[in-house]
Amino acid sequence: RIPHRDMVWGRVQRIPKGDKGRKFAHGEERKRKKHPRKKSKKENQPRPKQTGGSAAAKHKTQRRYHVRLSHDEPTKSKAKAIQKKRSKQATGGNEAALKRKRDHEGDKTERQPVKKRLFQDSAADSIQMFKERLLGGKFRWINSEMYSNSSQDVKKMFAGDKSLYDIYQLGYKEQVKHWPADPLDVIIEHLKSFPTGIPSEERVGVLPKSKVIADLGCGAAKLAREMSGNTVHSFDLVAINDSVTVCDIAGDIPLKDNSCDVVVVCLAMMVTNFVNIVKNARRILKPGGLFKVAEVTSRLVGGADAFQNFITSGGFEHQKTTSPNKYFMVFDFLRTGKQVKGQWPPASFKPRKVLKASLYKTR
Repeated sequence: RIPHRDMVWGRVQRIPKGDKGRKFAHGEERKRKKHPRKKSKKENQPRPKQTGGSAAAKHKTQRRYHVRLSHDEPTKSKAKAIQKKRSKQATGGNEAALKRKRDHEGDKTERQPVKKRLFQDSAADSIQMFKERLLGGKFRWINSEMYSNSSQDVKKMFAGDKSLYDIYQLGYKEQVKHWPADPLDVIIEHLKSFPTGIPSEERVGVLPKSKVIADLGCGAAKLAREMSGNTVHSFDLVAINDSVTVCDIAGDIPLKDNSCDVVVVCLAMMVTNFVNIVKNARRILKPGGLFKVAEVTSRLVGGADAFQNFITSGGFEHQKTTSPNKYFMVFDFLRTGKQVKGQWPPASFKPRKVLKASLYKTR
């Protein structure tokens, strides 16, 4: 017998056994309609037996196994067709033509430039890319050597191959571009706004208008260019320009005792014998002179307090500490007139217990 689907989906009216042919209850002959859709796996699952529980729980179970029998709710395929039709009406039937028209008229958003591929077609671009990678690897090696050796050994290394210092300076400049702020710029800005006057025992923390500054580990001597009107002595292991004096800043600095108003050490305490840099700073500073140190925050083993205690034990008085960002810290110390008692630092002192090496990850 052929089932007949009534006006309501799911209700099936079967022909009595005595009738033959394709006549239905109302007596009209019609063509055979399509077979009802197949039930999904979820619909064919037997409903669980209700063994008890609240009415809300029963209702929730019934809704979970509810079979959609209404024509009003569209299927997934019908919903996709409706969505496609609406989008076609919104775009005028031709999305490609509408996009071309928008591009010709000028869109408000600017077109993004096409990114270059990692490997270009030309061999010259590939060679340049590998050269940059090689320079980056050399910079990381030089950096590790400076942190692992004394100032005398590093000076010999640069004297044997002067190109190494140029590579280091190029790598350093690239690193500075990625920093939120250059600590040397912070120091320069502070020195320009520092209170001026005649220093004395009553007026502590005051610098003369025309200052004598010693920049230890100056690099390209940027401090000397920015602090015009002051006498700036720039020292480093290699003279990158005429403003730099070649000198081991952890050795003998060619300056007289008590001759400087300010000593700046910006990211220059890299060598293992950095204690001698602090000693030299105290020797050339006048009593009440300013000692400014910028260091990488991750190098401070015991934090800022431990580093401050180390410097103050060498004949300085801590003034303030600023942190321009989370990567660097700038310390201000004043040289005291009192002599350091006993040996400083003590024989049991270990440099890497105060400042550890800041090494790049091995690649």
